[in-house]
Amino acid sequence: MEEKLAHGEMALIKHLNDKGVGRMFKILIAEDFEINRTFYVTYPVTIYTNEAHTLTRARIFAGDMFVVGESADGTACENMVTLTLGNPASEAKDLLTIDGNKDNMTVDVVGTVVYITPKGQADLHENLTVTNCAKVGNERALTVSGSLSSNPKNVGGAVGIVVQGGILNIYGGTYSNNAVTKSDTSNGYGGVFFNHSTMNVYGGVFKDNSAEVRAGAIYGYRTVNIYKSEFIGNTSNIGGAIYMPSSSAAILNLEGTKDEAGFSITFQGNTATGNGGAIYYSGPTTISNALFVGNEAATAGGAIYGTGGYSRMKVYDTEFRTNKAG
Repeated sequence: MEEKLAHGEMALIKHLNDKGVGRMFKILIAEDFEINRTFYVTYPVTIYTNEAHTLTRARIFAGDMFVVGESADGTACENMVTLTLGNPASEAKDLLTIDGNKDNMTVDVVGTVVYITPKGQADLHENLTVTNCAKVGNERALTVSGSLSSNPKNVGGAVGIVVQGGILNIYGGTYSNNAVTKSDTSNGYGGVFFNHSTMNVYGGVFKDNSAEVRAGAIYGYRTVNIYKSEFIGNTSNIGGAIYMPSSSAAILNLEGTKDEAGFSITFQGNTATGNGGAIYYSGPTTISNALFVGNEAATAGGAIYGTGGYSRMKVYDTEFRTNKAG
């Protein structure tokens, strides 16, 4: 069943806030509008557009935009449910934009764009752009079912948070100018995504994102698999683009390819004011067919910095150019 959003927000309320068990909807965005409440995805939903439209966070709305796999009262879905953002059948860029409106907010945002619970999966596609999201603190980590981290108040993820058991698949898209900052009680890790489960990156561009403390783009508390992506100009204190903490379960796999077009995984111009200009890892890490160029750390590890008892790295067919530290 396909619904055209002739009335924008009201159509989302109709289809995402009912029980919807056993249903599947494709929601075609037909106009620009503001999001001023949380939508709970309790059955499979695809939200897409065939022409350029923008969903903008309302200036007074501080919470999560989409919560996947859980109802408003906190009840988990019986089966896994998937939220798809963007059109899987189209390779066009910049059609559906989610704008965090960070320069115009009148409240501190403590929610994310996509919160993936243990019964949730999110698939993000090439024609999706998520930009200008800024997050302070963490609204829901202490109440959601499933594990999130040893210190939930430090969870960042301005664009997405993946709770243990959830799945995030990124097939493409652009994630730019997103940020997490410290509060009095929270450090905030992961400028774009905070992963405590399984995250697969098959494409996409991460550009000019930042975290005040750790991981300008991705904080990987659990497994992060990257097959194709560009990380450009991301910044943080530690781990300009990616940070993997000290754990045997914090597994980072960069499994790229190289052909006439070049490397499928690129880290370019990422910076850390401490260690690890592109990547800081303390868990098992494998890198193949990747390019690191022009990354910089003020202290150590211009491209990559590793430390800790679980920090085992294997590197194959990878090039390092003009990275610097100190």
